[in-house]
Amino acid sequence: MKENFIDTLLESVIIIEFLVIFFLTVFVYILYSFLSFRKKTHNKKRILIKKIFIDLNENNLPTTLPYLNTPDIVIRSFLSWNMEHQGEENWEKNKIYIMRNIILPKAIKYQSAFSWLRRFLLVQCLEFFVDSSHEETVIRLIRDKASVVSIDSTKVALDLGTKKVLEALVDRIALARHPFQSLYIAQTIPSLSFYEVLKEKLMDNKKIKLCKACYRILKKIGAPKDFYEYAHRDIQAEDLELKLAVIPIFIETHPDTENLSFIQILLGDKNWLVRNKTVQSMFGLKKEIILRLAPSLMKDENWWVRVNTAKLLSHLGEEGEIMLHNLSLLKVSGEEQEKISSYVQSYEPDYFLKIRHLQDSS
Repeated sequence: MKENFIDTLLESVIIIEFLVIFFLTVFVYILYSFLSFRKKTHNKKRILIKKIFIDLNENNLPTTLPYLNTPDIVIRSFLSWNMEHQGEENWEKNKIYIMRNIILPKAIKYQSAFSWLRRFLLVQCLEFFVDSSHEETVIRLIRDKASVVSIDSTKVALDLGTKKVLEALVDRIALARHPFQSLYIAQTIPSLSFYEVLKEKLMDNKKIKLCKACYRILKKIGAPKDFYEYAHRDIQAEDLELKLAVIPIFIETHPDTENLSFIQILLGDKNWLVRNKTVQSMFGLKKEIILRLAPSLMKDENWWVRVNTAKLLSHLGEEGEIMLHNLSLLKVSGEEQEKISSYVQSYEPDYFLKIRHLQDSS
């Protein structure tokens, strides 16, 4: 009785396994057939759309394109054609017309699409043409949960450049984590309207994340002198990240860079991160100031401060190279030997000079 039950159970298992494998095979075959058919259909559609692009003539421009009810294929064909024919006179004359009047009115519905790929396609469309009528759409895309959509919307936001859109962009950058924040900021460009928005955001220094983002943006696009009042206020901030973000702007916008006292205060800070950031931000200062400060910085107790000072000197031409070489050959007391530049002890004396010469010759 027990043996019969086991045999029956084994037979049932075998039948179930067979059915699972059979239906899985059928499913894969159907899926493959569907994808093959879809690929052939899409290829035919692309060929038809490309024929229209080939026949473009400014005296006989199309008023519509096929397959606009689901514009994915049209957008992809447009983007592909643009990559292949970018710079050609006939295409350059007519592509904005096609995007503005034919594709974009149909693609705009993708701002609320469930698929992030479709929202990303809309961003790519707006890179060709955007105006004030798209303001709410652009803001929605900047705030998109998909990072790739939001980050790629940065250029569109800057092209549009309205106050409302730029405010949304700065707020989004402030909320992003540091690695993603860098991707937003790398695309930013200076403009009067952008500077005005940054000033308004910096007025409230209680919003630390927002202020940090503003200073990081200013480091990328450059800070006019009238940002000094904000930098002077925040250089005393207790929040370390805010202080580190404001240091480059404080030095860049300082009205009296001949006065060493404001730099020496930062270089004397007990936190090595502040000292190191100050050294990294000194590239814009006059050569004489850097040469005056370098000897003491090369004796800093922190390795990074010393190394970045050496890098700074290597960019100052002949005078900086001479000082760097002389500092590397210094004979110091036992107490100072522990503080002297790690690069002096561990590398060839001309390490940074060689690196600089290689950069210049490349």
